[in-house]
Amino acid sequence: MNSREELWSEVVASIEDLAVHGCYEKVNKYMSLNTVNKLRVKTIRLLGDSQRVLDAGCGPGTSSVLIAKMKPHAMLYLLDPSLKMLNIAVKTLTQTVNSIDVRPLVGRFERIPLRDNEVDGITAMFSFRDALDFEEAVAEFARVLGENGKLAILDIYRPRRLGRIIVGLYFRIIVPIAVMLSRCAARITKYTDFLETINVMLTKEELEDLLSKYFEKIVTYNIAPGLAIFYAESPKP
Repeated sequence: MNSREELWSEVVASIEDLAVHGCYEKVNKYMSLNTVNKLRVKTIRLLGDSQRVLDAGCGPGTSSVLIAKMKPHAMLYLLDPSLKMLNIAVKTLTQTVNSIDVRPLVGRFERIPLRDNEVDGITAMFSFRDALDFEEAVAEFARVLGENGKLAILDIYRPRRLGRIIVGLYFRIIVPIAVMLSRCAARITKYTDFLETINVMLTKEELEDLLSKYFEKIVTYNIAPGLAIFYAESPKP
């Protein structure tokens, strides 16, 4: 197993641990100063009228619930490499939005278990940076999307220079405070893996170039240093 795969395995295990102990979303809420769900809603709105939606890297299903509430008649695919996370996500969804058509899928971004053109909208919220191979992941997104399909990625990218210092300070100062406020101090070491995923993530320009290789239209919505929504539309033939 190479270092990238080792990091990926550690991140998956950390997210499972945090979710099982009820810490994952509580800490995210404090980390984002209670703005994380507003950002998720903005990301989902970019999918327009898409009714076959893939939540890629769904985790415990927080984004999935918002998608289901905003698109109650949609067919919602949940993709995650962790069966434990998928079970939590499905349980959360069925308890919150009874009428939604939910289809869980165990898999990675690089090998999505769907046919070509099977969905018309994809979200990846704070999960894309955990991909093992960014280009293979984007190529798969383009493959499973229909002709006018829409992709919206909300994530932290690897900033340059001053931005990298700001993000590093954020994870070393704000994140520990968020963990303490969430009463999850015993799990504080789990967040060191997340900082490492930022260090191996693409820069904003690199991700834009990669998306442009596979999609006709690209728009970046800047939110803060190191944080943006990357929107891509219409996969190239």
